[in-house]
Amino acid sequence: MTMIMAAVTATMTATGATRRTRARKKPRSASSSGPYYAAEVRSGALGTKSSPQTDSMAQVRDLDLKPIDGLYAAGNVMASMIGMTYGGGGRTLGPGMVFSYLAGKHAAQRTATATAQRAAPQLA
Repeated sequence: MTMIMAAVTATMTATGATRRTRARKKPRSASSSGPYYAAEVRSGALGTKSSPQTDSMAQVRDLDLKPIDGLYAAGNVMASMIGMTYGGGGRTLGPGMVFSYLAGKHAAQRTATATAQRAAPQLA
């Protein structure tokens, strides 16, 4: 991750001094304070239909709309938030990153809770 951050910072520094926005006409400056997030993005499926529905923590729901414990979906493998409408190329990148983060956070919390319950002394 350190190499990625160094590359992001170097790119921002190299392009920030010459890039101008149309609205402000001021040079953009690179920020060294972050936080920065990076993800490898590869081409793949453009979209899906009839994908699994998820809750706010990216857990896949069953037919009764109850979360399936330990099963998560994000990006193109989850049901679209805009229904059957085509949102355009790249529309799933933001939700993919957000719901991946939420799924990981939820899974980590589940694991920590389960570990703590196993470690707690059993009262008779």
